[in-house]
Amino acid sequence: MKIPRMRERGKKAYTWLPKSNHILLDIGCGVGEFTGYFQGKATTVIGCDISLDNLRNAQRENPDLYFVQCECEYLPFKNDTVGAVVCTDVLEHTNSKKQTIHEIFRVMKEEATMCLSVPYKGSFWFLDVENFRYYINELITTPLSPPLQGGDEEAVRLKVSNLPPSQGGDEGEVFRSIKKKVKSGLPHKHFTFAELKELVHNFTILKYSRTGCFIYPICLIAYRVTKRLRITFLDRFVRFLADADYSIAYGRHAFNIMLLVKKPKKK
Repeated sequence: MKIPRMRERGKKAYTWLPKSNHILLDIGCGVGEFTGYFQGKATTVIGCDISLDNLRNAQRENPDLYFVQCECEYLPFKNDTVGAVVCTDVLEHTNSKKQTIHEIFRVMKEEATMCLSVPYKGSFWFLDVENFRYYINELITTPLSPPLQGGDEEAVRLKVSNLPPSQGGDEGEVFRSIKKKVKSGLPHKHFTFAELKELVHNFTILKYSRTGCFIYPICLIAYRVTKRLRITFLDRFVRFLADADYSIAYGRHAFNIMLLVKKPKKK
């Protein structure tokens, strides 16, 4: 089967995940850039994100999919109901990594698989553009941007009214998850392999890869510049370089790591 046109981690996650006749959960789906592609991997695909604006955009691009506003640490799904999970470059943004992994484990069926990717603490982790603002804020008295405020209690009501009975109960029931306060100023964490193994110790690791090196973070910086300046042809070139570097395994020097794990059967 032809693999859909996807980029870097999304393409690898699609390739690694086995096809399931159950629910696939795309955690931290953002604007749904990858979510729609995973329809080829599961009967039902549900995207989750904390940002209501992201979900509205995702719903416009993927009108046939389900989207739910929630925090990764508190997933509004029943125990043992999800057949596959995609969580790409999301864990590092959460307030509690352990709670997030615990929640994912709780909602997954036995022998369900998860594709998890995070920034890796390789030789060039310090080039992460996501951390620049944080480190500058640490050096100056006045923060570059105000802290993110909580209190937004608007619940998403998009496609969720048609969720499967196994998730929503009575027909027409709507999942609602209140947007809670989120800490700001957290650094974009890069994980060692030992830290990841400890976090997913309840899972069985099927395989992993460490990819991307100094070219990848430099491309992320360049992408921000080309996007701001609206230089389209350079933007495409930068994306091409980032994708190419992401496909190369660099071992302990890598900038990214992806794991495929399975929830084991109960003994």
